[in-house]
Amino acid sequence: MDRGSCFLKNGDRWLLIGDSITNIDTYRQVALRILQHYHPDADIMVGNSAVSGVTSDYSEKRAFTPTVVTIMLGMNDIIHQDWSFTPDLTQKTEAFRKDITEKVHRYQQLGAEVILMTPTYTDERFSTFFNVAMTRRFLEAYGNVIREIAAAEHCHWVPVAEEMEAFQDTLGIDQHVRHDGVHPNGLGQYQIARTLWQHMNFAGKLDGTRRLITPAPPLALKARLVSRFMHTPADGVTLALSAEAPHSLTASWSLGKARGSETLTIGPTETNWRIPVPAAELETPLGTDRRMVVEFDDGARQRVCIVDLARTRVLHMRNGTVSGEIRSEEERPEGKLVARYTLEDLGKELWISGEVFDSELVWDTYWPFARDGVQIWLDPRPAARFADINPDREVSDLMLTVRDHPRFCVAPVAWVNPRLMYAVTAGGEKTPTGYRWHCCLAGKLSDVRPLGLDKLDYFGINLFVCDNDTKPVPATHFYSAQQVPTDQIGALNLLMIVDRKGVFPGEETTNLHLFAQ
Repeated sequence: MDRGSCFLKNGDRWLLIGDSITNIDTYRQVALRILQHYHPDADIMVGNSAVSGVTSDYSEKRAFTPTVVTIMLGMNDIIHQDWSFTPDLTQKTEAFRKDITEKVHRYQQLGAEVILMTPTYTDERFSTFFNVAMTRRFLEAYGNVIREIAAAEHCHWVPVAEEMEAFQDTLGIDQHVRHDGVHPNGLGQYQIARTLWQHMNFAGKLDGTRRLITPAPPLALKARLVSRFMHTPADGVTLALSAEAPHSLTASWSLGKARGSETLTIGPTETNWRIPVPAAELETPLGTDRRMVVEFDDGARQRVCIVDLARTRVLHMRNGTVSGEIRSEEERPEGKLVARYTLEDLGKELWISGEVFDSELVWDTYWPFARDGVQIWLDPRPAARFADINPDREVSDLMLTVRDHPRFCVAPVAWVNPRLMYAVTAGGEKTPTGYRWHCCLAGKLSDVRPLGLDKLDYFGINLFVCDNDTKPVPATHFYSAQQVPTDQIGALNLLMIVDRKGVFPGEETTNLHLFAQ
């Protein structure tokens, strides 16, 4: 069938411009992965010049001269200040119009096609470090400005914010696309990528026809993972597929350089389809993740799915206890042993403690996660949502920040899921070589929601130690119990798995996640 034309053409140099939402780099990676599925041999570069914290008036640095530019800015113009209950939007809106119009002119003069992205909204339901009260109306107004600029300057625009809100409406009560009220999390980042790959029509021919499309409704197909874990590559990946009425479709897949397709007949009764990927292609090194793309096509409509494969460590409880070390791969004044830690499972209580070897504590910075201390990610979700790529309402990110002047103290700060503050107690002491710390997670997150670890067969966890004095320039430096990127949204499905009841046979497993909404 004729799928039309892709907005991109062979030889394109596509540049992404934005703030921290783009700088996180997840939606770029996902969009590129989809592009490679359809056009594995294309010569198309996708670069990211986004900088965290910038506003719409910043002057970005270009690594190359682009032929296509996408711009998503506006968030930092309005979230770092207090607003009256009925703010006047005029001054900010007109300044935003001026800034974005200047960028459009600059890149059009270079000969680039410009696509403006409506900036994602804030979620004012969240009480977090960021001040998001009264800010959503600004971003909605910025979306109107984006559409007006596109019409006036003869460039393009895509409804990123609008489609993300529609996607949010399809999620469960505990799921959300902005874990801190500002930054799209894993699902939100994947949704941004989906807006791009659908409107830019990545499935089309690379024939140089520069136009965006209105995506057709996807193929009415339900897909789920038969198992969320692949202990060895020989286990493979199997999807359970169903449709309202029986019909034939073509299923095509790609993972790395491997790819294939086959014809399936799907009906109302679920059909288990083991994706025919060679076992050798499913090998994933510990602490890394990969993305398999699967497309279903019945000749009229398509549905694109992404299967994340994340190889992670399994910690087996012995008599309710598990211990480990965090080591540095580089030299430190205190030595390569950064910390020791112990988890004690007491049923309804989880005690986490350890010793950090750090002779100089840095605490005077406004970012809580940039202060010396320990950061703990905890995923106690049920099996159906365990290791999902987004931190929903049950996932917590707890920081124990420390200082030693004039007295030693430990301050628990819940970054994700602030309600964890109601279920945590913490303490510690200075030592000649650093400090000891401990915390207990138990009790109620609210008057109606317990923490609820005691009934789980397993849960996810990771620990990071922040040490600011080991770099030649001042910078936050994390060491992790499992070496995963701290700035990768998808790293949630790389959390270490604490096996409470002997569910996992080995020391490693691969978490599987399906993006198919």
